[in-house]
Amino acid sequence: MSGQFSGVMYQPPYVAQVYELVLCAESDGRFLEHLRSVLPDSRLILLLGSESDLPRVEELSRLLLQEIKVTVIMSAHRHPALLFALACALPVNTCVVAAGGLSLQLPAMLRAWLNSLGKTIPIFGVGLGDTPELRRIAVEAMTVLPSDLAGTISVKAEDESWSNFAERVRAALSDQDEIHAWVLGHLPEPTRKAKVIGHAFAAVGE
Repeated sequence: MSGQFSGVMYQPPYVAQVYELVLCAESDGRFLEHLRSVLPDSRLILLLGSESDLPRVEELSRLLLQEIKVTVIMSAHRHPALLFALACALPVNTCVVAAGGLSLQLPAMLRAWLNSLGKTIPIFGVGLGDTPELRRIAVEAMTVLPSDLAGTISVKAEDESWSNFAERVRAALSDQDEIHAWVLGHLPEPTRKAKVIGHAFAAVGE
């Protein structure tokens, strides 16, 4: 499964058989170019705040092996402009699983950017950490939000199994496919690609 992606490929030995492609925001100046090239074919994006989170979500990645085509490592605190670029570029029929630890702002910040762009892409949040307390802190960061963002992140509960969580993600993907098909069926032919699949990386100045 290992792919080759010049400059931005990050493939630790323990994930070589799990992740098809991992793009790390800090590894290459051509990150946006590579990200733009793979997003149109990606239905489910696994978004991590740090490369240290990769082994923590390995089981989820195995369960969603057929759905996850690209894993993006991008910190909400260190890469806010890149997070906006990602929000601009995400096709409307995708879903995002955002995972991380400590003060996990990644899902809510992505949701805020998507809301500003009029995109209703489902976001699932996973709090990670080596202890229940650390995971609780990460979950609270996704659930204690301003009123306009409250309840917009589908958070994995501490006692929820990875398999049940994966099924919820698959159900959301199915719903997105139905919505996408309906939208395409109600748009004039010349505007379909531009309005439904279009990208906006120029907004952040490549």
